[in-house]
Amino acid sequence: MNVSKIRIKDMFGIKQYEATGKSLELTGDNGTNKTSIIDSLIYFFENSSERDIVTRKGADESEVFVQFDNGIEGTRKQRPNKATDYISIKQDGKAISSPESFLKSLFTPLQLKPAEFVALNYKEQNRMLLDLIDFKWDLNWIKEQFGELVPGINYEQNVLRVLNDIQSINGHYYKTRQEINSRILHNIKTVTDIGGTLPESYNPLKWEKIKLSEMYTDIEQRRRANRTIEEAKKFCESVDGKIRGFDAEKEIKLAGIEKEISVDRSGTEKHIVKLEEEIRAHKVRLRGLEESRITKRLLAAQDYDNSIAEFKVKIEDSRPLAEKALDQTIPALVEEAETVELMKSHLLEFGRMVTVQEETSQLKAESEAFTVKIEKARSLPGEILETCDLPVECLTIENGEPRINGLPVSNLSSGEAYNLCIDIAVELKEKKDNLNLLLLDGIEQLSPQNRELAYKKCKDKGIRFIATRTTGDKDLTILEL
Repeated sequence: MNVSKIRIKDMFGIKQYEATGKSLELTGDNGTNKTSIIDSLIYFFENSSERDIVTRKGADESEVFVQFDNGIEGTRKQRPNKATDYISIKQDGKAISSPESFLKSLFTPLQLKPAEFVALNYKEQNRMLLDLIDFKWDLNWIKEQFGELVPGINYEQNVLRVLNDIQSINGHYYKTRQEINSRILHNIKTVTDIGGTLPESYNPLKWEKIKLSEMYTDIEQRRRANRTIEEAKKFCESVDGKIRGFDAEKEIKLAGIEKEISVDRSGTEKHIVKLEEEIRAHKVRLRGLEESRITKRLLAAQDYDNSIAEFKVKIEDSRPLAEKALDQTIPALVEEAETVELMKSHLLEFGRMVTVQEETSQLKAESEAFTVKIEKARSLPGEILETCDLPVECLTIENGEPRINGLPVSNLSSGEAYNLCIDIAVELKEKKDNLNLLLLDGIEQLSPQNRELAYKKCKDKGIRFIATRTTGDKDLTILEL
């Protein structure tokens, strides 16, 4: 959409100005209203001005009229003496609703004020420069490259900034990989520490299968058998003494019997002398005593014979056992059992070590996957830039950051910065089919050669412009280009 007519009345220092929609260069000294023409058009489109006073001194109102080549025309008036200003946008005689929104939709950032690019913070400058790179991408493209939408990324940025943030040391991938690598180092230390506590060539399968309780049960059974053998040996060694004991016991019993009978006999005889009348009874008692002696002697002999017989049986039973050798394997078995017990005590730590090793292998795979993604984010910008034309001369991208001649925008001279502003404004305009007009105030900042190159670039792209250039001429000169 081209401007076909401009009319300015009583605005800023302008009393009356009219022009067609052709590209113009306005030249003259300061105070010749070059910039006032630019500011009037900005006021028309933006309804704002950096100047405190818009309407020319002595006038009741100021007016800007702009006509376009598609039947649209608009008038904006500032009326200081009235409550409201006036705005009217019509197409083929019919009013367009929401005129302010309509006007703002006509131009891109910097189209009316290219030099404002220099005043932007570096993040906004970088965003605009990167947005000029014509590479089509969306969130599905990110998913195709990385298998996911990477967390913590502002996807409203240019794709090169997105990729730079993805591979950044402050990004999700880098930080997550650091955490994983830290866990890997911790696990390796844990495995080393556990390995240092294990015996050399430790085989957990061997020790896990051995049943320690069965080993100790076998050892205890062998110990009991040895104790039985030792008791049999001691018993057999004391046979003669036992027999002597039995003989002595017999003699003692017999001596006691004799003594007992002798006492009874003596008393009885005395009673016979004294008590004739009791002789018969005592004789009967004597016969009973004799029978008792015989019976008791027989019982004593029988007890002796029984004891000897029982003892001989026990001797016969003990001799084969006493002849057996003691089990000499018990100390070795005890040592073996203690070794098994010690080895089994390592099973839990060994299992933990294996678990840590398996986790470490998995973590290494995860870390490598993040490394691949980080390297992917680092290599993609180069691949993208190989397929895209950089729209601004001397523009390069380093680590996701735009550079002009290898330098950030803040390092450019005023002329270089202004030339860059024009290049960006032209490229932004190219990306939007809207108002075909650039306002280039203060183009004298460029050298004559660069100024002609800027004009040529606009003409080659079919973009119309109004440029102001300060010269020593006292009068305003309007040159159609």
